[in-house]
Formats: sequence, structure tokens, C-alpha cells
Amino acid sequence: MEAHFVHKSADGKLAVLGVMMQMGADNPALESLWTHMPSEAGPARDIAGATIDAKAFFPASLKYHRYMGSLTTPPCSEGVNWFVLDEPVTVGQAQLEKFATAISANSRPLQPVNNRLVLKP
Repeated sequence: MEAHFVHKSADGKLAVLGVMMQMGADNPALESLWTHMPSEAGPARDIAGATIDAKAFFPASLKYHRYMGSLTTPPCSEGVNWFVLDEPVTVGQAQLEKFATAISANSRPLQPVNNRLVLKP
């Protein structure tokens, strides 16, 4: 499982911070989201009083690798700066199962590398 934090600058440039997840202990940051997760697809809605601290989803180390890629959802735009954190966080079995039940397959097929370079700062 992976979380994507998508950012768009005022001039329309895109960057994504990716946080990988591996099976392990329940993730407290996810638990707060899962409390409000709908059981089926529907329109976006606001949840009164719910807040998200994005930093709570990040591992202790913020070391990363980066590459120029594309969005993973339509329109799959190219020219996206990707920053993927090296250290994964954990997700519990029940958390993963709840997500899988609520969300259908949500990944696209692998794309060609297209001469992309993965850089390590």
C-alpha cells in the first residue's frame, strides 16, 4: 500500500510525496481516517470537525529518492516531480482489509520507464 500527497503550485506544476506502507502494527494516522471512510464510492463530502495532520503519516526518516514521472490517475499527466520516502510506515492487517473492502482496485498498469532517472540526493 502507498499514500500519495499531491501538491499543485500556483503556476500548475505538480509534485507528489509517496509514503510506502508495509504490513505490521496498526497505523494511528490511518485509524483516524478509517473512522470516517465510507463503505462505498460516492461524492466527496466534508466531515465536520475532522482534521488531518499530514506529518503523522510520515516515517521518522525523511530521506527520499526522486524522479520525474506522471500522475497515477487520469489524466496521468507527465512532468510530475515524485519524491518517495525511503523508509516505509506500517499498516495493520485489519486496516488493509477495511481499505480493500471499501475501495476497488485503484492502481494502473505499469508504465514504460521512458528513460526516467531515479535520483538519490
